[in-house]
Amino acid sequence: MTTAAFGMALKRKEDPRLITGQGTYVEDVTLTGMLHMVLVRSPLAHALIKSIDASEALKSPGVAAVFTGEDLKEELGSLPCGWVVPDTKEVPHPPLAVDRVRYVGDAVV
Repeated sequence: MTTAAFGMALKRKEDPRLITGQGTYVEDVTLTGMLHMVLVRSPLAHALIKSIDASEALKSPGVAAVFTGEDLKEELGSLPCGWVVPDTKEVPHPPLAVDRVRYVGDAVV
């Protein structure tokens, strides 16, 4: 007689290290020369970007660089859509907003 595996609990091997605080997460990794990135997001649902002045940010301790959509548009182009919906137009979406923001939370800098 065989025992069916369907509907039976499986013993998980990863649980003890996670529930005892021994798991390693991305946040725990530190590499030499590692930098952290912060995105500034739009509080507005639709707005034109007239200019971005990053001079104060660049003077701040620990700031290595500030990038805008204008800085990255030639090199990075558009992000691909994560899924294809048949019979729909794919709209280009840059990684950072260029010229205008289109929704609250759109990444600007």
